[in-house]
Amino acid sequence: GGLASYDFSARLEEFLLRDVPQGFELQGSLEANLAGNDTGGGVLRGSLQADRAAYRADLSLRDLILGGSLGSTPELSGLDPDDPLQRIDLDLDLQLSQPWDIDTNLLKIKGRPEGSFKVLGTLARPGLKGRMEFLPGGRITNILPAGDLILERGNIHFVDPSVVNPSLTAEGRIDVPPYLVSLNINGTLDQLNFIPTSTPSLRQDEIVAILIDPAAAQNIGTSSAATSQASLNYGLASASSGLLATLAFANFGETLRKSLNLDRVNPVVRTGTTGTLESSLTIGKTFDLFGSRTPIIGTYSRSGNLVTLSGQVEWRFGNFVLQFGASSEGSGINPKGEIRHTWSPR
Repeated sequence: GGLASYDFSARLEEFLLRDVPQGFELQGSLEANLAGNDTGGGVLRGSLQADRAAYRADLSLRDLILGGSLGSTPELSGLDPDDPLQRIDLDLDLQLSQPWDIDTNLLKIKGRPEGSFKVLGTLARPGLKGRMEFLPGGRITNILPAGDLILERGNIHFVDPSVVNPSLTAEGRIDVPPYLVSLNINGTLDQLNFIPTSTPSLRQDEIVAILIDPAAAQNIGTSSAATSQASLNYGLASASSGLLATLAFANFGETLRKSLNLDRVNPVVRTGTTGTLESSLTIGKTFDLFGSRTPIIGTYSRSGNLVTLSGQVEWRFGNFVLQFGASSEGSGINPKGEIRHTWSPR
């Protein structure tokens, strides 16, 4: 009459799990016990020692924005109740020997579990539960025209393994010369809150304007009280045109990024402060050197007949940052760079 119940233990060494779910890779060893019956299904319990864990996939920013606007999240629905793997629940303790490497078109971060971290769900649809702390130096890219958000601290908390809607907390900074913008991000993926501040200080609407249109940073926040409203109106109009141009070229940029195997492609077309048509194309590629991510970024900018080419490379060693680059306008080459160290009291 078939197998009525089962209970056995097993150990796997140097196994590789790939694309379950899509983009996820896990290599390591498993020591577990599987017990169950033909009526209630089974439970796989044990410990999973991961020598390497990674997530590499292309995320759709459009789908994330639409999902957040509609208040929906990608739940694990449409499951086949007759799938035998769906009838085996998971209860595995996950231990990582190396940081979890998340390398997508939007996120380039590494993280370590904080406290208990488990793999739950079912064999057909595994899910995570626990908190992952981000390592400093990660990047959120391909979202803001002003550039990459460099993470200084943060975490992601997987609360419900059946719903892909973790809670996110992150603090980072973006250099938009002559301003240094700090962003505090918190909330779930469908309801994220952004709190921007800057040094020197700007209003929040001005900060949003320069994040969407970095060219406005040279003029915004410098007007007198009599012309502050006009400056604000221009800043908002410039930000709106920059956002529309970014959305209009989003598909082109994504196609070019995939074709050239790049990490970042940002094409922008806008009207400058003098009414001159301005355009720019920023490309970026991140390399893993000596266990540290090293981004190389190049930019082509044109304002009227003036063409500017610039490039920058960045090294991070903990809280120590070294940036070096150069730009050319006409026949001249201007080197640029920065050495920075940040710390916080414990």
